[in-house]
Amino acid sequence: MSKFQLLACHIVVAGNKDSVTVRDATNPVTYPELLVLRAVHGGEQNVHTVVAVGVSDERANMVEFQRLLSKYGTNPAQANTVRNLFPQIGDTVQMRLADEKFPTAEEVEEGNKAAAEARKAVRSKKKTKPKPKPQPKAAPKSGAGETASTAVPARDDLPT
Repeated sequence: MSKFQLLACHIVVAGNKDSVTVRDATNPVTYPELLVLRAVHGGEQNVHTVVAVGVSDERANMVEFQRLLSKYGTNPAQANTVRNLFPQIGDTVQMRLADEKFPTAEEVEEGNKAAAEARKAVRSKKKTKPKPKPQPKAAPKSGAGETASTAVPARDDLPT
């Protein structure tokens, strides 16, 4: 018997960014289901914002495999995807239970709080810092007795 990692995520259906399904903590996916969704919908870019929200009740890998087949196996290509992702050897299905790289909901919340505090601190520094006033440009100084001239000197060697 196994306990599967439960995950919340956003699913961009068939690559259409106007069609996003959110699976939250009230309707999470298992880790193996996440792998199926990524295979069906085009990878990590289309199944993203993954957050660990808990673990499932204990069940056999074969029960999870059958659940995924019944849910995604109505389409023959998707049924093959499920079978290819989780090889079956006799009555045993090889299946990863979890991936620890996904943050927990608590970690995401703490990160959001820290980011908000950092933004607030940066913005308060910007408000209190006076902007330096521009300095007037000084006119170029010329030496004593010199006059500035932009005339081109005449050349005596040119034919007329």
